[in-house]
Amino acid sequence: MPFPLRFTAFSLTFLIATGNFSGVRVIKPATRTVDADFLDKLIAFESESASAILSASEVSGIYAPLGLHFVLSMLYSLSDGTAKTAFAETLGVDLETLEGQMPLLIDDLANGLTDYQMSNSIWYDNKDNAYEVSAFERLQPIYDALIFEEDFALEGPEKYAAFIGEQTKDFLEPSPSQFESMRQMTFANLNTLYFHGLWDRKFAATKTMDFVDAHGDVTSKNMMYKDEESMFYYPSETAKSVAMKYKDGSRMILIRPDDGYQTNDILGESGALKEIIDAFYTTNEVTQYVDVNIAMPAFTTSSSYILNAHVADLGLSTIFNRNTTNFAPMLTAETPFAIALLGQEAMIEVTAEGTTAAAATFSLGCSSAAPLSMIDFYLDKPFIYVIESATSIPMFVGTIQTVS
Repeated sequence: MPFPLRFTAFSLTFLIATGNFSGVRVIKPATRTVDADFLDKLIAFESESASAILSASEVSGIYAPLGLHFVLSMLYSLSDGTAKTAFAETLGVDLETLEGQMPLLIDDLANGLTDYQMSNSIWYDNKDNAYEVSAFERLQPIYDALIFEEDFALEGPEKYAAFIGEQTKDFLEPSPSQFESMRQMTFANLNTLYFHGLWDRKFAATKTMDFVDAHGDVTSKNMMYKDEESMFYYPSETAKSVAMKYKDGSRMILIRPDDGYQTNDILGESGALKEIIDAFYTTNEVTQYVDVNIAMPAFTTSSSYILNAHVADLGLSTIFNRNTTNFAPMLTAETPFAIALLGQEAMIEVTAEGTTAAAATFSLGCSSAAPLSMIDFYLDKPFIYVIESATSIPMFVGTIQTVS
């Protein structure tokens, strides 16, 4: 294992929720230090990114937009010229503000959950003395970043894969062959996320129901079931959503499209996903506190993404173009550099007891290259879910399209 310059593990925060007052729902999050405008732009980025990724497929998927945001933010901190301008437009924030808010964001994510871990790291091969190491060291206090100097050709993929396994408690077990192209690279950065939460009240029963997928195919399924659990409920124009709590204050937002709509109708509508996420942490007159009879399938989903085209569509195509200015702050000379690959591996398992989810998001580059009414909330058709911290920061977003 390479020796890191520093290592820090993190955990999440608690949410304190109050009930309805005259039809107006109020949520008081645990102490949050990140700026509200920065958080709003972060959630906008996560919602847009997740909607684009998940709507592009008809199969179930799990995705961590927070991981992509951290990877792009680290690259932003190492950029200049056209790339720096593109990062500012895509992330919606200037670099000084971003770097000032990142430690606060990490602190907000690190406030007390029992089984959560995040890491950021930069990896480089400096046999040609192409990299200005001080540029990487500058990122340590901003991102709690680990820095590794390795011989990529010799054992880069093996150490990269092993590190991802360690940081996700072996929930992700990538093969070194997945990173074989790393042997031809000299730079990488990485974000890992691991989350494990136990339901505030576990599913103690089952209910046999028909799950009808987007094509009308019917599968009879023993759903996990529990009745009369109090939770926040938000009805939008095209979907019904609830926020189900874990014991340590985080929660899963479950979004069931109304009859006549499917998940892609929600994901494909600009701003629709963010509207639903916002409804569970902003004061409004629509969200209610109700008792819910809830049925949902247990599931395990894993996804693998190449994110180059998606990141280019977000406005960052310039980072894939080899030139001498985009990442000049981290280079020792006017050497052409480009990001060759952006990707993510993610997995989630949802059972009657709780949820485990993990993701590894990476880039590879090279120089020279109170209860109201009772409702039934049955997830008997394709649905969307969001796992967010107790300070209302989305970490994972996914869809379930079929059940086996």
